[in-house]
Amino acid sequence: MTMPTSDFELSLDAATKDRHDRLGFATIPRLTSDEEAIWFGKVYDRLLIDRLETARQAGRIAGPGKNTLWISLNRWEAMVLERTSLVRNARRMAAGLLEVAAEEIAVGIRFFYKPARGGLPVPWHQDEAHKDPSFDHRSVNVWVPLDAATESNGCLHYIPESHLGGIREHRHPGHGAPEIALVTDDVRPCEAVDAPVPVVGAAFHHCRTVHGSGANLTDGHRRAMALVCSALPRPRAVPADRPWINPAHLEVPETSF
Repeated sequence: MTMPTSDFELSLDAATKDRHDRLGFATIPRLTSDEEAIWFGKVYDRLLIDRLETARQAGRIAGPGKNTLWISLNRWEAMVLERTSLVRNARRMAAGLLEVAAEEIAVGIRFFYKPARGGLPVPWHQDEAHKDPSFDHRSVNVWVPLDAATESNGCLHYIPESHLGGIREHRHPGHGAPEIALVTDDVRPCEAVDAPVPVVGAAFHHCRTVHGSGANLTDGHRRAMALVCSALPRPRAVPADRPWINPAHLEVPETSF
C-alpha cells in the first residue's frame, strides 16, 4: 500500500496551548490531509483484519464481538507510521504543549476499535495512574478518530482542570484486560465535558487529566488511534503512594483512550 506523498504541516497555536494548560485537554479540527486520512483508514482496516484472523486461529476470539478492541503495533509497523505527516504533527504539537524540543518526544502508537452497537464504555481514569510511581511523568495523549467521534459512538469525555491536582485513588474493577484495568471513583460525572472530534481531527490531553469514553450506540463502527507522546519522566525524591500498582507489571503500556 503506497504511502501518501502530501506534506501537511501543522504547528501549535496559542489558543490550543492555553486551553490545554487551563483545562487539561484541547481539540483541533484536523491533524493531517484528506489523502493521508484515506491511507490511514486502509492501513487500520488491514491491521484489524490481520489481528482478528491471528486471534481466531489461536482460539482466543471468534470474531470482533461487541467489546472495544485495541491493536498494538510491532516495531516495523510503527516505523512506517512515524514517517507520516500525522505523526510528525502530533509529535510537534505535543512537544509544544510539554515545552520541550520535538526530538525529546517518544511516540507510542496503538489503534482502538469500537464495533457498532457495542464497544463498552471505558471507565474514568488517569493515564499516569498506570505508570511507575518513582517518577513524575510528562506525556500528552493525542487521540485521532478515523470515523467522526460523537457522543453517540463513544467520543472521549474529560473532567476539566483535573490535571492540576495529583493522581486520584484508582482500583482494579476485577475484569478486563490489564491495560484497561484501572478506574477511579473520585469523579463527579456532572462536571464532564464531551469532546467530539471530526475525522483526523485530534483531542490532546495531559497524562493527569481524568477521562473516559462512552459506548458506541450507533450502527457504524468507530475507529480511532492514540499516540502517546512522552518526554523523559522526572525522578521523584520519594515514590508516590499508589498501592494499586504492581511493580511486576510496570512494563504494561499506559492506558489511553
